[in-house]
Amino acid sequence: MIEIKPGIYKVYDKDNKILIQISKEYFEKEAIMEAIYEYNRYQVFMKPLNKDYVGVFFTSKNHNDSINIDELNHFFELLIHYQIKRDLDRENSEIKKIIIEYAYSSIKKKLK
Repeated sequence: MIEIKPGIYKVYDKDNKILIQISKEYFEKEAIMEAIYEYNRYQVFMKPLNKDYVGVFFTSKNHNDSINIDELNHFFELLIHYQIKRDLDRENSEIKKIIIEYAYSSIKKKLK
């Protein structure tokens, strides 16, 4: 077992398969799914493990090659990127709504 970031995610490597346990406390399901969708180096699937963790499983596309843990860094970068994006979208949703409303206010006046 290699612990990369305590409490956030853990990596288990066994039989050319890698399981990453991702904490639900830090990462939302949608962010994990977006990272999986974009990551195409290995076959990837996700399933809930328990109330605190989601499991993301990686296998090589041809099932013979071993998985290089260093290559998983791109997946971690994607995962963090999509979670930050979701957090920022949530935090700035009101500001975004005001800006859009202001931008279209002149069009709304013309339509009335």
